[in-house]
Amino acid sequence: IDVLTAKCDALTAKCDALTAKCDALTAKSDRMEALIAHLARRNLIPCADVNLIRGVSGYLAVKNTDYAVQVVLQEAGELEPGTRKCIERLLCSGDTFVDVGANLGTLTLAAARAMHGKGRIVCFEPFSDTCALLRHTLFLNGFAEIATVHCAACFSQSGSHSFYIAETCGHNSLYPLAGSTNTGDSIEVEMTSLDEALIGIPVTLLNFDAEGAEPAILHGAMQVL
Repeated sequence: IDVLTAKCDALTAKCDALTAKCDALTAKSDRMEALIAHLARRNLIPCADVNLIRGVSGYLAVKNTDYAVQVVLQEAGELEPGTRKCIERLLCSGDTFVDVGANLGTLTLAAARAMHGKGRIVCFEPFSDTCALLRHTLFLNGFAEIATVHCAACFSQSGSHSFYIAETCGHNSLYPLAGSTNTGDSIEVEMTSLDEALIGIPVTLLNFDAEGAEPAILHGAMQVL
C-alpha cells in the first residue's frame, strides 16, 4: 500500500507539473492571439492620395497627409474605444443610428457592425473632403446601402456658416481654433438642425462630436429627443 501511495503521489506531482505547463502554454497562446489581432489591424493599403487602414471595425479611408490620425489608427486600430464599446452594447439589428460629426466613420462602422448591416444610419459631416472619405469607407465595408451621408453641419437652425480647417480632420470646427491646430483656412458649409433633417425618422441612438457646437445641436434636436 505504501509503494502504491508513493507511486500515486509521484503521478499526481507529474500531473500538476503538466497542468502548470499547459497553463503557461495557454497564457502564451492568448498573448500571441492578441498580438496577431493587433498586427492584423495595422494593414495599410496606399491608394494615390488616400490610404486604406484596417481598424477594429473595418477599413477606413484616410487622407495620406493626415499623419496624426494615421499614427493612432496604425497603433490602436481606433480613435475612441470607450464610445465604440458603448455603441456596440446599445444597438441591435434594425435600429437607427445618427452620427453627427461622423468624421472618417470609425464609430459609424462600429454601429453598422453592431446592427449586422440591418437598420438605418444617418451621418452628418460638413467638410466635403472628409465626407468623400466617409462615403468610400461605407462602400468598402459593404454598408453604403443602409447609410445616408449629409455633407452638412448640424446646428440650432439651417443656413450657412464659416467652417475652420484644422491640421487633422477630427479637429475641424464651426468655431475658430486655438493653438497650432488652426491652419488659418476656413470655408462656408451648409447647416441644418436635426429636427429639420430627421423628420419622420425614429432615432434609436444619437452620437455627436462637433468640436464645440454640441449645445447648438441639442437646441435644434428637441423634437428628435
